[in-house]
Amino acid sequence: MTCLPRALINAVGAERASTHNVVGINEALIVHADSYFLEFEISGTKKLVEVIAVGDEPILGRNLINWFILQLQGP
Repeated sequence: MTCLPRALINAVGAERASTHNVVGINEALIVHADSYFLEFEISGTKKLVEVIAVGDEPILGRNLINWFILQLQGP
């Protein structure tokens, strides 16, 4: 799932939709996180995606990137 910092979600004025348990790689519960629906636009294509407010860095999840063909170029 796509994760965004709470400060960013608050800045756009999103309303809470639900709460999810966030589980780490080792399957240990990390936190209960609020979720929100936000619209993303990439290259003119818009998608409404559920995101969770957790962490300090944005993480684009499969629930967003599966809608697009991504080509990554780099070392």
